[in-house]
Amino acid sequence: MELIVKEPGFSADFKTIIGFVDSDMSFQRLKPTLEIATDEITDIISQETYDLVIQKLFPEENENQEPQEPDDSGNETSDSQNEESEVPAGFSQFNELTEKKQNDFISLLKYAIFLKTCILYLPTGDLSVSNNGRIMRRDDHTVAAFQWQIDKHDESLEQLYYRHLDRLLRFMFDNNLKINQKKYDHKNLIVNSIDIFETHFDINGSRLLYLKLLPGIKEAEKLQIIPRTGKDYHDIIKSDPDSDLAFLAQKCIVSSAMVWGINRLNLQLFPKGVLQNESKGSEGYSKKTADPVQKQGLAITFENDLNRDLLELEKTISILQNPPEILQNDNEPFKLPDLEFDENDKFISL
Repeated sequence: MELIVKEPGFSADFKTIIGFVDSDMSFQRLKPTLEIATDEITDIISQETYDLVIQKLFPEENENQEPQEPDDSGNETSDSQNEESEVPAGFSQFNELTEKKQNDFISLLKYAIFLKTCILYLPTGDLSVSNNGRIMRRDDHTVAAFQWQIDKHDESLEQLYYRHLDRLLRFMFDNNLKINQKKYDHKNLIVNSIDIFETHFDINGSRLLYLKLLPGIKEAEKLQIIPRTGKDYHDIIKSDPDSDLAFLAQKCIVSSAMVWGINRLNLQLFPKGVLQNESKGSEGYSKKTADPVQKQGLAITFENDLNRDLLELEKTISILQNPPEILQNDNEPFKLPDLEFDENDKFISL
């Protein structure tokens, strides 16, 4: 794997970008976590976009690479070419951005990778490993942090990481950069944008949370909506997202996805105030927590909304499939039914 930074000048680069580290960080010590962090970020932005960034940063190395062997069709292939190499309609490539936007994206990407590296490395770097096992070193000028301080700092770093990933994804969405289409393809869904999602529930514009909820969104559409609407009405909903029927289907999907997410995702991904509340511990600091009862109660709330809206969706589909008969056309004059009375009947004529 080619990293976004090289060993020469790494410590200064790391310190400049992260900002809050006050000592030189060893490239060799951080390299394993750098690789893990790079894998995690690449999984979101796509391998192809990451490879284009590397080509931008180290053009001389890519120029010196030996040409790839041609395939059976006579075309050269590369390791980065795969099923997602083709750019879908409406998306752009990194190398199609302006010079300034390319540099902005590289800065956002570096910070995301370096911050995740810190999060992964710090727990293992708190202690030193010697022949006598794990030890904690300190001198007259430094003292080890208390456990509550470590916990609070870990939580703050994680919140910062998720917020920065949102910045990175916002940049990609705003500039139509392709993300990992294999994992995060959402264009053909009923709830195919964060704008539609937030019509029904506000997630503070978190692109990251929206992408993380995609498995729940897809599951809801496939298992909850299509069996009730059938293919024909499913296609109608997708073709007219502003219709009342589409509104009902979207609302069901969002509620179902929230139940899925509350029970499966890291709570730090959710906006403050949705699943978390501030509670003051005995150590004298505030910590964002989600009581299991509170968490389950919120899931039940979304589930109740889902059940109510599914019933309304079923009723609407039933009416559309079996419209009520119209007994009288308002444009025609009213007529009594022909009772077949004549002069030979037994009734008296007036």
